[in-house]
Amino acid sequence: MTFHPDELFYWFLNMSILGTFSGLLILLLRRIRQIPRRVIYLLWLIPAIRFLCPVGIASPFSLIGMLEWLLALIRPQTDPLVLSVSPDASAAELTYMNVIQTANSYFPLHQKNDLLASVFRISSFVWLAGALLFAAASIVLYLRGKREMAKSSRSLWDPAVFANLPAGIPIRLSSDAASAAVYGILHPIIVIPDKTDPNELPYQLKHEQVHIRRNDNFWRLLAVLICCLHWFNPLIWLLLKRMIEDMELSCDQAVLRELNEEQRKEYALAILHSASDSSLFPSSFRSGSAQDRIRNILSYKRVSLLSFLVSLLFLFLMFWSLLTNTQPQGNPPERNLYEKSLIDPDRTFPPSVLPYSDFENRSGR
Repeated sequence: MTFHPDELFYWFLNMSILGTFSGLLILLLRRIRQIPRRVIYLLWLIPAIRFLCPVGIASPFSLIGMLEWLLALIRPQTDPLVLSVSPDASAAELTYMNVIQTANSYFPLHQKNDLLASVFRISSFVWLAGALLFAAASIVLYLRGKREMAKSSRSLWDPAVFANLPAGIPIRLSSDAASAAVYGILHPIIVIPDKTDPNELPYQLKHEQVHIRRNDNFWRLLAVLICCLHWFNPLIWLLLKRMIEDMELSCDQAVLRELNEEQRKEYALAILHSASDSSLFPSSFRSGSAQDRIRNILSYKRVSLLSFLVSLLFLFLMFWSLLTNTQPQGNPPERNLYEKSLIDPDRTFPPSVLPYSDFENRSGR
């Protein structure tokens, strides 16, 4: 199936609305401090999928119905909000969310009037240009930072330090690094400041090991890619910032499981000494709010088996309810994605290209 730029932008607008809606729900959930940060961090996969995937399985338990209710308050519903991929609706089929509702037919996309068609055509090229510009700027910033870090760093050959790391992960000392950080995805390296306090070094390395084990730099890269594609959405940057904060909070909790009470205090002090704003690309020990991270450490409790099982159930319910669409409510014939020919039932046509003979049969001529 071929998409024109304006058609692709139409569905990206829909995905952006759904991704923002699910992201705002995650922002509400993260205010409940009883929910482990690792659970919140996993929940960020939901808006990520919504921002990238235009379809969902039809389900009567979808929370997207809340969005439909909100849209119904803003304007009367004239078009179906859920479009079936195939003419015969069923509970297990894939569906598209049609939040924008500016078209008469959808595959291929035909806007309701020439003015809308022109607006979407121009907007699609602006969107593509902006996405390429943001992607290019992100790549340049990352490569420049990595190159400068490589110039100012040197290998650290300390058997006592390497004994605590998985084999094959190099450590480099840098005069420009403000805090420990992981660079790279396929071949990660740990960069630490050359003036790092030896007492804080083990905690920084434990933190970076968790980032490497979870492939957090890949998830950061994916998040930045989503932001480049949805750069026109002002809330996307807020969601990115909160996702990175939850990444660090969940990483802290993973480290805390291996520490005793006294070591947790030392870990909190190490975070306080290297406090800074979040960085987009490298997984850095100083990323995130120091206040939130220290509060997270002080309130840390080991997860019981019951809490673990409840968390798994909660994750399943959230993924199912936010990654599914509501049931199609019987699309009107003129709004269906495909309509069967009345002459040849084995053939289907978009509504804009129905044969003239079919029109005569429908009108009773």
